[in-house]
Amino acid sequence: MKKLIGTIVISGFVVACSVTYDMPVVYKKNYVPGTNTMLNFDGYYSESRENQLKPVFFYRDGSVWFAETFTVYSLAQIELNKNDPSIAHSWGNYKIEADTIYVERFHLSENTNNYRRIILKGVLQVNAIRWIQREENRQNPVKVDYYSTFTAHSPKPDSSGNWTRTREQYNK
Repeated sequence: MKKLIGTIVISGFVVACSVTYDMPVVYKKNYVPGTNTMLNFDGYYSESRENQLKPVFFYRDGSVWFAETFTVYSLAQIELNKNDPSIAHSWGNYKIEADTIYVERFHLSENTNNYRRIILKGVLQVNAIRWIQREENRQNPVKVDYYSTFTAHSPKPDSSGNWTRTREQYNK
């Protein structure tokens, strides 16, 4: 009996310390992002306020780099320090169906050491995306209403850093 209890405690400890990942909805094996001429790649989309940015970079391969918070960093600093943990960001992928874009990104929750899946739904417009829905932590989708506008800019973070494409469980 003592041996069994020890095993349970050890197993519980291992589970509590390991990193977990939500399963993807948008990104799967043989994933194709879709296209729409209104989505721009030579710059970033951003909400902005009082000289702060919250940039989102899209890539032709379907990757997306998403700033988690507004930042006073210049975009040149983001490029130089893209792996700096003080620049909170997440990687993910997008899918386009007609004029609708779905962004699935994975954000590391510091409290639980889990990567939680966040799905945003938006409508592509000329030089903007109107975000209309957000789903987080497998909850029911919530309506939102805000815009990210496009600004031409280069360089941007290298999409080879998109770790979501290397997870074995995502490529089955």
